[in-house]
Amino acid sequence: MKGILTVPSAGVPAGTSLFTARYLGNATFSASVSSPIPVTVYSGNAPATTTTSLASSANPATLGQPVTFTATVKASGKAAATGTVTFYVDGSPIGSAALTPGKSVSTAQRTGVQLTAGSHVVSAIYIDAQTFAASGSAPLTQVVQ
Repeated sequence: MKGILTVPSAGVPAGTSLFTARYLGNATFSASVSSPIPVTVYSGNAPATTTTSLASSANPATLGQPVTFTATVKASGKAAATGTVTFYVDGSPIGSAALTPGKSVSTAQRTGVQLTAGSHVVSAIYIDAQTFAASGSAPLTQVVQ
């Protein structure tokens, strides 16, 4: 299924909001929820753009094995991104971590994550509307066997 949500910017206050899509399910398809997507509305000039990527230390992982998720944030321009990244599993936040600035990218990690058996959708959202624009990673499917 596909759908489009249109929200007039006049209806959203300045700052970053997280949007999710929820499907309630039916007799054929089970309910599901998307990973959060950051949407930023600016009242003045837009800050530097960013891109966020996400990696897993073990994919697939075995049941009971702690996994580390690493988010990498790259900002346009010369400055490294600062702030925090929030990590999500199956649409629910599992914690935040401060970015460690590097030469051209900044990284944040969520360590010691233990998940139940099966497939899980993991994402990372970076928000710092003061200097850098918000961005979210592509969903990562984490498999636990």
